[in-house]
Amino acid sequence: MKVWLTSFGCLFAFVEFYRWLENFTIPMPVCIVGGVCLAIASNSEFLSKIVALKPLEVKDVRVEPIPLQASVQPQLEEQQPSTGATHTVSFKIDKPDWSKTAN
Repeated sequence: MKVWLTSFGCLFAFVEFYRWLENFTIPMPVCIVGGVCLAIASNSEFLSKIVALKPLEVKDVRVEPIPLQASVQPQLEEQQPSTGATHTVSFKIDKPDWSKTAN
């Protein structure tokens, strides 16, 4: 008899909680904050690696100028046709005749 009463009580509590939960609404800012917290929690392993990184030390760097050639323009070699067969496609495009179109 105790099992039946406990089962009925649990079922009743579950149904009442479900009815209350149907009318429960969460404001949009709370949803956004919750989403951000979930994103941080799911990426905590990755974020801990980023925080652990030390900033790079910048040392005194000397830059030497690169001497320029007399001609700065690039020298292009003649393009040789490929040894494979080349296929060409040609067709004629006629101008549209606007007098035939309906208004």
